Amino acid sequence: MKKLFFIAFCLICLIGESSLNSIEIPLQGTGGISVGYVDMNKIFGEYPPVKTAKKDYEKIAEQKKLELSGIDSEISVIKSSCTDLETQIKQLKQESMALKVQKQRLSVQMQQPQIQTQQPTPPISSSAIVSVSTGTVPVGSSSTLTIPAISTATGTNSISVSTQAIQTEQPGLSIQAQYDKVNSTIEADEKQISEKETDLVLKKDLITKKQQEYTDYKKKNEKDLKEYEKNKTLALMGELYKIIEDLAKEENISIVIEKTNVLYGSGGIDLTNKILERLRGK
Repeated sequence: MKKLFFIAFCLICLIGESSLNSIEIPLQGTGGISVGYVDMNKIFGEYPPVKTAKKDYEKIAEQKKLELSGIDSEISVIKSSCTDLETQIKQLKQESMALKVQKQRLSVQMQQPQIQTQQPTPPISSSAIVSVSTGTVPVGSSSTLTIPAISTATGTNSISVSTQAIQTEQPGLSIQAQYDKVNSTIEADEKQISEKETDLVLKKDLITKKQQEYTDYKKKNEKDLKEYEKNKTLALMGELYKIIEDLAKEENISIVIEKTNVLYGSGGIDLTNKILERLRGK
């Protein structure tokens, strides 16, 4: 009888709560075999350990969901940081390009005075007349020294170095000082660009690792939850099986089946309430 009861109970576990898997058990010709049935939906709904197990499951599932959400948030933060770095790198490159143009212009300006000073001095024109006047100084009279007057027709503009090209863009700074400052800024920008590009590569690698971590952790969580549910279900079913077995023996019942899966039967005994009473009394 115990073997027969165990087979029937296994049918309960396999059939579960679905009404689509109903079976028909003919009761005629069974002789002295008695049949009992149990409303498992009602038992699962009112059995305190089942409610507790359900709450524990939901709590664990929510905790794991929060952990996954934390990893996802980390990925979002890193992605945002990468976007900022890309923007900064772009701006630095644009600034560096503009500074290089300015550096080239300053370099040309520094070379202009050298070119002008290397130009030959133009010859004095033959039309330039030099006149010297001298006078007789009478004895005893005051003498006046006439300084020879020198006049040239050519001006000095052609041999003077124009300072127009040396006018600085920044008052108080020479072209050389400006050049050095621009060059220093370019070097600093290029250093920042290199550092930020390295940081960007590292952050993108970290994103890949975090995404893999998220995927692996999600799979592990799903597996852990299924295992937890399975173990809890087996433990609860073990308790129910023991109570149903003891009650069936006391009531001289040979077969116990799930109530919602009975198509037809006569003389069956409903054990649901008696099982609930025993479960509550535990």
